[in-house]
Amino acid sequence: MDTSTEKTTEKTTEKTSVLGHSVPRIEDQPLLAGRGRYADDISFPGQLHMRIVRSPVAHARLIAIDAGSALAMEGVVAVWTADDIADIPVIDFRADRGSEELKPFRQPVLATRRVRYVGDPVAAVFAEDPYIAEDAASLVMVEVEELPAVIPWIILQQRPTSAES
Repeated sequence: MDTSTEKTTEKTTEKTSVLGHSVPRIEDQPLLAGRGRYADDISFPGQLHMRIVRSPVAHARLIAIDAGSALAMEGVVAVWTADDIADIPVIDFRADRGSEELKPFRQPVLATRRVRYVGDPVAAVFAEDPYIAEDAASLVMVEVEELPAVIPWIILQQRPTSAES
């Protein structure tokens, strides 16, 4: 990563590093004066609040998602799983959307048949209040069948054998 910038003056162009130097911050003044605005500060009439239910394990087959208890809570409007949003395409990579090599690794918005990491999103809870959404999300039961870790072949080849250790 190039951490240098070019500084042009009337007489010369010199390359200087931003590492180890103060960098002017334009965002500080409104925050320090209490005028900062955050997404959580914005509220609209009828606005819903969303909380994501995430996988508790790193690699597993997704067996079932039971949202019944969450949906029974007053103030909960909906709980979505991958089945509810099947028409939403997978998430493209920002850097190279056209890369054919990366296409198999794109991630669905919500996990479909398996989870691939701890925290993989599996459901979305929508409620009238953020605290209700949080409580309802904790009631969504995710049933998984844990699978063994997937280790790339190149890493396995680099491990010492029992004779080498």
